[in-house]
Amino acid sequence: MSTDLRPDPDLAARAERTTPLMSLDPDALLGAAHRHVRRRTAARVAGGALAVAAVAVVGAQLAADRTTEPDPAQPPTQVARPLGDGAVVEVADGLLAANRPGAKHAPDPRIDPLVDGATWQVDLGLTTDDHELVLGVGPVVDGMQQGAAYYSRVTASGTSDGYGGGVWTWGTPSVEDGVRLVAPLDSGEWSELVVVPTTMRDPHVLLWSTAGFEASGGSRVAVELPTFAAPDGQLLAAALGDPAVADSIQSGESGVVFVGSDGRVVQAPCADLPTPQCPTIDDVPGLAAAVAAVTSAPTAETAATTKLAEGVHATTSLARSSGDGWDAGLRITGSWADEGESGVVVLAPATEVELGTARDAFDVPATDGVRVRVSGLDGVSAFTWADDDSADRFPAQKYYPGSLRWDMNDDVRLLAGAVPRWLPNGRVVLWLPRGVVGNDGERVHALDVPTFADPTGSGSHLYAISLDEGVAMRDVTALRDALVLYLGEGTTADEVAEGSGRCTALDPACLEAQPDGGAALVAALAERGVDVADVTLGAGVTPPAGPSTAASVGEGITAATAWSDDERLDLGDVEGRRVWLELADGAGDVLLPTLYLDTTLPQTQPRQLDLTSMDGTVAPLAPDVRAFVEIGAAPQDGAWRAFTWSVMGNARGDLPVELPTVWHGDRAMYAYVATDASGHFDTLSTNVWVSPGGDVLVPGCEGISEEECEQTGGTPGIFADVRAALG
Repeated sequence: MSTDLRPDPDLAARAERTTPLMSLDPDALLGAAHRHVRRRTAARVAGGALAVAAVAVVGAQLAADRTTEPDPAQPPTQVARPLGDGAVVEVADGLLAANRPGAKHAPDPRIDPLVDGATWQVDLGLTTDDHELVLGVGPVVDGMQQGAAYYSRVTASGTSDGYGGGVWTWGTPSVEDGVRLVAPLDSGEWSELVVVPTTMRDPHVLLWSTAGFEASGGSRVAVELPTFAAPDGQLLAAALGDPAVADSIQSGESGVVFVGSDGRVVQAPCADLPTPQCPTIDDVPGLAAAVAAVTSAPTAETAATTKLAEGVHATTSLARSSGDGWDAGLRITGSWADEGESGVVVLAPATEVELGTARDAFDVPATDGVRVRVSGLDGVSAFTWADDDSADRFPAQKYYPGSLRWDMNDDVRLLAGAVPRWLPNGRVVLWLPRGVVGNDGERVHALDVPTFADPTGSGSHLYAISLDEGVAMRDVTALRDALVLYLGEGTTADEVAEGSGRCTALDPACLEAQPDGGAALVAALAERGVDVADVTLGAGVTPPAGPSTAASVGEGITAATAWSDDERLDLGDVEGRRVWLELADGAGDVLLPTLYLDTTLPQTQPRQLDLTSMDGTVAPLAPDVRAFVEIGAAPQDGAWRAFTWSVMGNARGDLPVELPTVWHGDRAMYAYVATDASGHFDTLSTNVWVSPGGDVLVPGCEGISEEECEQTGGTPGIFADVRAALG
């Protein structure tokens, strides 16, 4: 009976997943990253009919192996570990690795060196001159299966050749500790092919060299090679080094170490068998630390999170890697996900290309980094930092690339980053200027955020926070929605760090942007031990004073009648507190409203107002007040009239209420606040526009008849009511 070489179906599905990635701020950080991947070329290599060059094949003794007791080729504990989302990834300067190979395909017999013939072939994406690295796997015979990989080509005349790889047999003792096949190529390049031990749990592959590998941030003794799965599930790694890498590796000693997620460490046999003289891990300076960084990675089956406040969650520990990264335990809901589903926040090591891109983009060193994605969304981003980062490197107004923020539509949805290295025992505080309902039911602004060890082994501590829709709506200044502050032990105000840099050292402009001049923020920091004695508060906002300019237009409804300072609208008083708006111009035909209740910012804010749409934007006033604010703009320039209509008002015979309008350029606008007395609560209501020519337009009914509009919208009688109100 032959051994089943196929992996567990569930794990195979996990290994094959290539979930779309998300776009994160800063926008340009990774857009150019993948353009840095270089394809190596080399001098042409002559050859005849599949002439295989000599290579260093470790432990691939095919004839002897066929008579031995087979090992399982793929236990159900192995998942490929790609690095990033490209087919090929640069893991060090001049060293490319196969990352996400192409699909399996029928074999080309002209480039098939297997004794029993290949069942499948896979193009691995690495090329030298006109030769491409091709993997072939044979059939299962008595529980064993041959594999081979060579840089192969077929010429126009039909001849073929190949070099720089090797042949091995899964299911034999020779692959129990893994196989490393290496070869200097005639082009001057260096070929690495690694057969991963089939008995290790989720193995990492570390390629080391005493000469080191150059990467952004300096030289390192070891680099991790991504692993990929053969058609039947077995794991491999493959890399191609340019001539400089080839010279470097051959100038000293090199090898491969496999590190399992269960802590098991295995060195691949050395190339000088049968009397290997491999240096131990401790004999190679820096290699033990590289291995320790891998063994310190998370091992829990599931991540752990904590609820900081209503709609705010943070990671306390990560799940062990699934191959694509570490599940942070956070879930992001959105319209892209199916009902009942949400996007999974996943962290993974930043690639060398991403580190280099961050260094170029922000003009600071970047030696460590973590990439972030949310399943179901396109794109990916990373936050990066350097071990020697200092406060001097990131003064006030200087962006700290170790912080990452993701906005979706009008909301801040994800915050993640690394505690700055110059704050070794640093704390992370999330400041929400508009507040949020705390776990005790009280309104809070400052939340202490837990941190966890960097799974890449840098020694830094990270944080990850998810925010539900509406918790922290994006502010036009980006200073009144969500701020992540970093505090050290005994920190003074001028030592406080903040990701964007705009609130670092409690910059006066940051405090001035707070509605209370920063008083609540400074008080919260003082409670956490920050010396704020020398801090000068900002002036804060001042609501419209004196009698309100708003007009009462119906029971429970007051509306703006005039601009103040060209950007303020006074909506009148509700329960003794002034309701007012600031409206700033956004990009294109968009207004960005900010709602105030006296000097406080309600947590829920009106969303941006599209001046090309009839749809208004609505926001509740406060959790303890049954009132809402609505803002709208006419669909075109001109003397349009605005009305508000409700099902309840229609049922009791009330005509729609006409709203006063104010001008934004040549566009008519309205803004009003409606309390419980208006009858607009617990019922359907809508704004209605009447054109200068008398046409009645209801949002959402463009292009359909009035009868269909009333039927589909649940607004019977709306057109007749508005015309009656017009007189």
